[in-house]
Amino acid sequence: SHKDNLRRHERVYHEGLKKYPCEPCDKIFADSSDFKRHKEAVHDGVKHKYDLCEKSFSLIGNLRRHERTHK
Repeated sequence: SHKDNLRRHERVYHEGLKKYPCEPCDKIFADSSDFKRHKEAVHDGVKHKYDLCEKSFSLIGNLRRHERTHK
């Protein structure tokens, strides 16, 4: 839907620029921030808590989506 997403897809999957391997699960990431987000959410057990209802989420995006249910 966006040119930037298409360019990133081309770089990663068609030009073979994947370079951030996750050893515990053998996934490979082209972007360091994607790798860090994956590692924190899946392997490090980092949780983002929502104070109003005490729910917690491994990904900040899921927390933000949940916050909207309270508004």
